[in-house]
Amino acid sequence: DSRYHRLGAAWDGRVGPLRAALGASWLRESDSLLGARLGPVFGAGGATSLVGDATLTLAMRDDWQISAAWRQMRTRPDRAGLIESGALWSNAFSFDIAKARLFRTDDHAALRVAQPLRVARGGIGLTLPVGYDYDTATAEFGRRTYNLAPTGRELGVEASYALSLFGGDLIANTWWRQDPGHIAAMPDDKGAALRFTMGF
Repeated sequence: DSRYHRLGAAWDGRVGPLRAALGASWLRESDSLLGARLGPVFGAGGATSLVGDATLTLAMRDDWQISAAWRQMRTRPDRAGLIESGALWSNAFSFDIAKARLFRTDDHAALRVAQPLRVARGGIGLTLPVGYDYDTATAEFGRRTYNLAPTGRELGVEASYALSLFGGDLIANTWWRQDPGHIAAMPDDKGAALRFTMGF
């Protein structure tokens, strides 16, 4: 339920078989930090991010296509409550290779390697009690910086194959994810799915 505002601009163009897209945007979160809510003791403030996106797609012979995408973000949390300062640098990327008409004239196969958005470095500076003077009964406060970059890195590999069948589409997927949620202690996630869709 967190509110946010986003304003951006993008450019895309094509030169022969190569298509490129560049974008930049400003993201304002009213009461969250990269989608995460902080408790009231931290000030329950928001954050402002600058986002850059780049995509390259190369159409090749025999219906092959290769594409790559990169997202870079810089986020500054609001100075509120215990939060004194902070800056986060995050990124995400993906690489895709696809082939139409692999075995038949109506099929399509694709392979993707991707990392979802991850804090690469940075943290928040908090003003916290670091000592106590019993003579004056007052707390001594100091600034402490807490790193928010996870130790894990989620990397996912997904393969898909689709074909037209009986007037509908049969789609098969299989995937493997390392460190789901960028949590190093999480076991690898793997699975497969098969679905059939038909329009009416």
